[in-house]
Amino acid sequence: MKTVQKRVLSYYLVTMRILGAKACEVLVCVALVVAAMITMLNFGMVVQAEHVEDIGDNETVAAFATTSDVEAFFEAFFAEPAPAEGVGTVHVTRSLPFDTEYFYDDTIYEGERVVVAEGQEGILLMVKEVVRLEGNLLHSEIVDGEFIEMPVAERVAVGTMQRRSFIWPAHGPVTSRFGPRVTAVGSSDHRGLDIGGRLGQPIFAARDGEVIFSDWNNGGFGYKVRLLHDNGDETLYAHLDEILVNHGERVEQGQTIGRMGSTGVSTGVHLHFEIIVGGVQVDPMRFLG
Repeated sequence: MKTVQKRVLSYYLVTMRILGAKACEVLVCVALVVAAMITMLNFGMVVQAEHVEDIGDNETVAAFATTSDVEAFFEAFFAEPAPAEGVGTVHVTRSLPFDTEYFYDDTIYEGERVVVAEGQEGILLMVKEVVRLEGNLLHSEIVDGEFIEMPVAERVAVGTMQRRSFIWPAHGPVTSRFGPRVTAVGSSDHRGLDIGGRLGQPIFAARDGEVIFSDWNNGGFGYKVRLLHDNGDETLYAHLDEILVNHGERVEQGQTIGRMGSTGVSTGVHLHFEIIVGGVQVDPMRFLG
Protein backbone atom coordinates (compact mmCIF):
# COMPACT_ATOMS: atom_id res chain seq x y z
CA MET A 1 0.00 0.00 0.00
CA LYS A 2 2.92 2.36 0.65
CA THR A 3 4.04 2.03 -2.96
CA VAL A 4 0.60 3.06 -4.12
CA GLN A 5 0.55 6.06 -1.80
CA LYS A 6 3.95 7.21 -3.11
CA ARG A 7 2.70 6.87 -6.65
CA VAL A 8 -0.40 8.97 -5.92
CA LEU A 9 1.73 11.62 -4.27
CA SER A 10 4.11 11.76 -7.23
CA TYR A 11 1.17 12.27 -9.60
CA TYR A 12 -0.07 15.06 -7.34
CA LEU A 13 3.28 16.87 -7.37
CA VAL A 14 3.69 16.58 -11.16
CA THR A 15 0.18 17.93 -11.70
CA MET A 16 0.83 20.88 -9.37
CA ARG A 17 4.03 21.68 -11.22
CA ILE A 18 2.32 21.65 -14.63
CA LEU A 19 -1.06 23.19 -13.84
CA GLY A 20 -0.30 25.36 -10.86
CA ALA A 21 -2.49 26.09 -7.83
CA LYS A 22 -5.72 25.90 -9.81
CA ALA A 23 -5.18 22.18 -10.12
CA CYS A 24 -5.93 21.86 -6.42
CA GLU A 25 -9.65 22.18 -7.12
CA VAL A 26 -9.46 19.37 -9.67
CA LEU A 27 -7.44 17.19 -7.32
CA VAL A 28 -9.97 17.67 -4.54
CA CYS A 29 -12.69 16.37 -6.85
CA VAL A 30 -10.51 13.44 -7.87
CA ALA A 31 -9.85 12.67 -4.23
CA LEU A 32 -13.57 12.59 -3.50
CA VAL A 33 -14.15 10.19 -6.42
CA VAL A 34 -11.32 7.92 -5.26
CA ALA A 35 -12.71 7.98 -1.74
CA ALA A 36 -16.08 6.90 -3.08
CA MET A 37 -14.43 4.07 -5.01
CA ILE A 38 -12.61 2.91 -1.90
CA THR A 39 -15.89 2.92 0.01
CA MET A 40 -17.54 0.80 -2.68
CA LEU A 41 -14.64 -1.61 -2.64
CA ASN A 42 -14.82 -2.00 1.10
CA PHE A 43 -18.46 -3.06 0.68
CA GLY A 44 -17.50 -5.65 -1.94
CA MET A 45 -19.05 -3.86 -4.93
CA VAL A 46 -18.10 -4.61 -8.54
CA VAL A 47 -15.37 -2.50 -10.18
CA GLN A 48 -14.27 -2.55 -13.80
CA ALA A 49 -11.04 -4.28 -14.73
CA GLU A 50 -9.20 -3.91 -18.03
CA HIS A 51 -9.83 -7.39 -19.41
CA VAL A 52 -11.66 -8.62 -22.51
CA GLU A 53 -12.19 -12.26 -23.42
CA ASP A 54 -13.74 -13.85 -26.52
CA ILE A 55 -15.80 -16.86 -25.48
CA GLY A 56 -17.66 -17.36 -28.78
CA ASP A 57 -21.39 -17.78 -29.51
CA ASN A 58 -21.78 -14.11 -30.58
CA GLU A 59 -20.83 -13.00 -27.06
CA THR A 60 -18.84 -9.87 -26.28
CA VAL A 61 -17.29 -9.84 -22.83
CA ALA A 62 -16.81 -6.77 -20.66
CA ALA A 63 -15.01 -8.15 -17.61
CA PHE A 64 -15.51 -6.97 -14.05
CA ALA A 65 -13.53 -8.26 -11.07
CA THR A 66 -15.18 -8.43 -7.65
CA THR A 67 -12.75 -7.51 -4.88
CA SER A 68 -12.45 -5.70 -1.58
CA ASP A 69 -8.69 -5.28 -1.92
CA VAL A 70 -8.02 -1.55 -2.24
CA GLU A 71 -4.40 -2.02 -3.32
CA ALA A 72 -5.51 -4.43 -6.08
CA PHE A 73 -7.91 -1.75 -7.34
CA PHE A 74 -5.16 0.86 -7.47
CA GLU A 75 -2.86 -1.57 -9.27
CA ALA A 76 -5.59 -2.00 -11.92
CA PHE A 77 -6.22 1.76 -11.96
CA PHE A 78 -2.56 2.49 -12.73
CA ALA A 79 -2.53 -0.08 -15.59
CA GLU A 80 -0.71 -2.80 -13.66
CA PRO A 81 -3.46 -5.47 -13.42
CA ALA A 82 -2.81 -8.59 -11.44
CA PRO A 83 -3.22 -11.94 -13.25
CA ALA A 84 -6.85 -13.08 -13.50
CA GLU A 85 -7.05 -15.98 -11.07
CA GLY A 86 -9.65 -17.62 -8.89
CA VAL A 87 -13.39 -16.92 -8.92
CA GLY A 88 -14.79 -13.76 -10.47
CA THR A 89 -17.68 -12.41 -12.53
CA VAL A 90 -17.91 -11.16 -16.09
CA HIS A 91 -20.67 -9.19 -17.80
CA VAL A 92 -21.43 -10.71 -21.18
CA THR A 93 -23.52 -9.14 -23.96
CA ARG A 94 -25.14 -11.52 -26.44
CA SER A 95 -26.93 -10.53 -29.64
CA LEU A 96 -30.42 -11.98 -30.02
CA PRO A 97 -31.81 -12.69 -33.51
CA PHE A 98 -35.06 -11.04 -34.55
CA ASP A 99 -38.16 -12.84 -35.84
CA THR A 100 -39.72 -12.26 -39.25
CA GLU A 101 -43.45 -11.57 -39.49
CA TYR A 102 -45.26 -12.09 -42.80
CA PHE A 103 -48.57 -10.59 -43.90
CA TYR A 104 -50.52 -10.61 -47.16
CA ASP A 105 -50.77 -7.49 -49.33
CA ASP A 106 -53.10 -7.37 -52.35
CA THR A 107 -51.27 -4.36 -53.84
CA ILE A 108 -48.13 -6.44 -54.47
CA TYR A 109 -47.85 -9.05 -57.21
CA GLU A 110 -47.94 -12.75 -56.40
CA GLY A 111 -44.45 -14.15 -55.89
CA GLU A 112 -43.06 -10.83 -54.67
CA ARG A 113 -42.11 -9.92 -51.12
CA VAL A 114 -41.34 -6.46 -49.77
CA VAL A 115 -39.63 -5.68 -46.45
CA VAL A 116 -41.73 -2.89 -44.94
CA ALA A 117 -39.93 -2.73 -41.59
CA GLU A 118 -36.33 -3.72 -40.93
CA GLY A 119 -35.68 -6.08 -38.04
CA GLN A 120 -33.30 -5.22 -35.24
CA GLU A 121 -31.31 -7.61 -33.11
CA GLY A 122 -31.73 -7.48 -29.36
CA ILE A 123 -29.00 -7.31 -26.73
CA LEU A 124 -28.95 -9.52 -23.64
CA LEU A 125 -26.64 -8.65 -20.74
CA MET A 126 -25.65 -11.69 -18.69
CA VAL A 127 -23.64 -11.95 -15.51
CA LYS A 128 -21.43 -15.02 -15.48
CA GLU A 129 -19.46 -16.49 -12.63
CA VAL A 130 -16.13 -17.78 -13.91
CA VAL A 131 -13.29 -19.80 -12.45
CA ARG A 132 -9.79 -19.25 -13.82
CA LEU A 133 -6.52 -20.95 -13.03
CA GLU A 134 -3.21 -19.86 -14.50
CA GLY A 135 -5.04 -17.84 -17.15
CA ASN A 136 -7.25 -20.74 -18.22
CA LEU A 137 -11.06 -20.66 -17.98
CA LEU A 138 -12.13 -23.72 -15.99
CA HIS A 139 -15.82 -23.01 -15.39
CA SER A 140 -18.48 -20.51 -16.49
CA GLU A 141 -22.04 -20.24 -15.21
CA ILE A 142 -24.79 -17.64 -15.81
CA VAL A 143 -25.98 -16.23 -12.50
CA ASP A 144 -28.03 -13.21 -13.67
CA GLY A 145 -29.21 -11.43 -16.80
CA GLU A 146 -31.38 -8.69 -18.26
CA PHE A 147 -32.45 -7.38 -21.66
CA ILE A 148 -30.68 -4.19 -22.73
CA GLU A 149 -32.65 -4.04 -26.00
CA MET A 150 -35.50 -6.30 -27.04
CA PRO A 151 -35.42 -7.70 -30.60
CA VAL A 152 -37.66 -5.92 -33.11
CA ALA A 153 -39.33 -8.21 -35.64
CA GLU A 154 -38.85 -7.73 -39.37
CA ARG A 155 -42.14 -7.23 -41.27
CA VAL A 156 -42.46 -8.62 -44.79
CA ALA A 157 -45.41 -8.09 -47.14
CA VAL A 158 -46.29 -11.07 -49.33
CA GLY A 159 -47.99 -10.19 -52.59
CA THR A 160 -51.33 -11.73 -53.53
CA MET A 161 -52.25 -9.61 -56.55
CA GLN A 162 -52.34 -11.50 -59.83
CA ARG A 163 -49.62 -10.34 -62.16
CA ARG A 164 -51.25 -8.24 -64.93
CA SER A 165 -53.99 -10.71 -65.62
CA PHE A 166 -56.21 -9.05 -68.25
CA ILE A 167 -59.19 -10.55 -70.03
CA TRP A 168 -59.89 -9.94 -73.70
CA PRO A 169 -61.81 -6.66 -74.03
CA ALA A 170 -63.81 -7.85 -77.05
CA HIS A 171 -64.71 -11.00 -78.94
CA GLY A 172 -63.31 -11.10 -82.46
CA PRO A 173 -60.25 -11.67 -84.60
CA VAL A 174 -57.00 -9.75 -84.21
CA THR A 175 -56.78 -7.55 -87.30
CA SER A 176 -53.55 -5.69 -86.45
CA ARG A 177 -50.87 -6.59 -83.90
CA PHE A 178 -48.56 -4.47 -81.76
CA GLY A 179 -45.48 -3.00 -83.44
CA PRO A 180 -44.37 -1.82 -86.91
CA ARG A 181 -46.85 -2.27 -89.75
CA VAL A 182 -47.52 -1.14 -93.30
CA THR A 183 -50.68 0.97 -93.45
CA ALA A 184 -52.13 3.86 -95.37
CA VAL A 185 -54.25 4.97 -92.39
CA GLY A 186 -53.09 5.44 -88.82
CA SER A 187 -49.64 4.92 -87.34
CA SER A 188 -46.97 2.72 -88.93
CA ASP A 189 -45.75 1.95 -85.38
CA HIS A 190 -48.87 0.40 -83.92
CA ARG A 191 -48.89 0.83 -80.14
CA GLY A 192 -51.84 -1.42 -79.42
CA LEU A 193 -53.93 -4.33 -80.63
CA ASP A 194 -56.84 -4.10 -83.09
CA ILE A 195 -59.76 -6.51 -82.61
CA GLY A 196 -62.40 -6.74 -85.30
CA GLY A 197 -66.12 -7.23 -84.72
CA ARG A 198 -69.58 -5.93 -85.48
CA LEU A 199 -70.95 -2.48 -84.85
CA GLY A 200 -72.35 -2.07 -81.35
CA GLN A 201 -70.96 -5.27 -79.82
CA PRO A 202 -69.95 -4.91 -76.13
CA ILE A 203 -66.48 -3.76 -75.03
CA PHE A 204 -65.38 -5.10 -71.64
CA ALA A 205 -63.09 -3.71 -68.94
CA ALA A 206 -59.99 -5.89 -69.13
CA ARG A 207 -59.50 -5.53 -65.40
CA ASP A 208 -60.90 -3.74 -62.33
CA GLY A 209 -60.11 -0.05 -62.30
CA GLU A 210 -61.19 3.56 -62.33
CA VAL A 211 -62.31 5.51 -65.39
CA ILE A 212 -59.84 8.37 -65.92
CA PHE A 213 -61.04 9.38 -69.42
CA SER A 214 -64.38 8.83 -71.18
CA ASP A 215 -64.95 11.30 -74.01
CA TRP A 216 -64.17 12.20 -77.59
CA ASN A 217 -60.49 12.23 -78.52
CA ASN A 218 -59.28 14.64 -81.19
CA GLY A 219 -56.07 12.72 -81.79
CA GLY A 220 -57.71 10.14 -84.04
CA PHE A 221 -59.12 7.70 -81.48
CA GLY A 222 -62.68 9.01 -81.67
CA TYR A 223 -64.71 8.00 -78.62
CA LYS A 224 -62.21 6.67 -76.09
CA VAL A 225 -62.18 5.20 -72.57
CA ARG A 226 -59.06 4.96 -70.40
CA LEU A 227 -58.89 2.96 -67.14
CA LEU A 228 -56.40 3.18 -64.28
CA HIS A 229 -55.92 -0.15 -62.52
CA ASP A 230 -55.00 -0.79 -58.90
CA ASN A 231 -51.39 -1.70 -59.66
CA GLY A 232 -50.80 1.49 -61.68
CA ASP A 233 -51.23 -0.06 -65.12
CA GLU A 234 -53.65 1.55 -67.57
CA THR A 235 -55.78 0.27 -70.47
CA LEU A 236 -57.16 2.25 -73.41
CA TYR A 237 -60.20 1.46 -75.56
CA ALA A 238 -60.63 3.50 -78.76
CA HIS A 239 -62.89 4.04 -81.84
CA LEU A 240 -65.98 3.27 -79.72
CA ASP A 241 -69.44 3.83 -81.12
CA GLU A 242 -70.82 4.52 -77.64
CA ILE A 243 -69.37 5.12 -74.14
CA LEU A 244 -71.26 3.55 -71.20
CA VAL A 245 -69.15 4.74 -68.23
CA ASN A 246 -68.33 8.13 -66.73
CA HIS A 247 -65.11 9.76 -65.59
CA GLY A 248 -64.27 8.80 -62.00
CA GLU A 249 -66.50 5.71 -62.04
CA ARG A 250 -65.20 2.46 -60.57
CA VAL A 251 -65.58 -0.54 -62.92
CA GLU A 252 -65.10 -4.27 -62.49
CA GLN A 253 -63.31 -6.69 -64.75
CA GLY A 254 -65.69 -7.88 -67.47
CA GLN A 255 -68.08 -4.95 -67.08
CA THR A 256 -69.38 -3.49 -70.37
CA ILE A 257 -67.86 -0.02 -70.73
CA GLY A 258 -68.78 0.78 -74.35
CA ARG A 259 -69.84 -0.39 -77.79
CA MET A 260 -67.54 -1.22 -80.72
CA GLY A 261 -67.51 1.34 -83.49
CA SER A 262 -65.42 3.09 -86.12
CA THR A 263 -65.13 6.67 -84.83
CA GLY A 264 -62.05 8.82 -85.31
CA VAL A 265 -59.40 7.81 -87.84
CA SER A 266 -60.52 4.28 -88.65
CA THR A 267 -60.73 1.93 -91.65
CA GLY A 268 -63.68 -0.06 -90.27
CA VAL A 269 -65.46 -1.32 -87.19
CA HIS A 270 -62.91 -2.51 -84.64
CA LEU A 271 -61.53 -1.89 -81.15
CA HIS A 272 -58.07 -0.39 -80.70
CA PHE A 273 -56.84 -1.70 -77.31
CA GLU A 274 -53.70 -0.67 -75.39
CA ILE A 275 -52.02 -1.75 -72.15
CA ILE A 276 -49.80 0.95 -70.61
CA VAL A 277 -47.19 -0.04 -68.01
CA GLY A 278 -45.17 2.71 -66.36
CA GLY A 279 -46.42 5.20 -68.95
CA VAL A 280 -45.28 3.07 -71.90
CA GLN A 281 -47.45 0.99 -74.23
CA VAL A 282 -46.59 -2.73 -74.18
CA ASP A 283 -47.69 -5.65 -76.35
CA PRO A 284 -51.14 -6.66 -75.01
CA MET A 285 -50.65 -10.24 -76.25
CA ARG A 286 -48.10 -10.74 -73.44
CA PHE A 287 -50.73 -10.15 -70.77
CA LEU A 288 -54.09 -11.22 -72.11
CA GLY A 289 -55.42 -14.39 -70.51
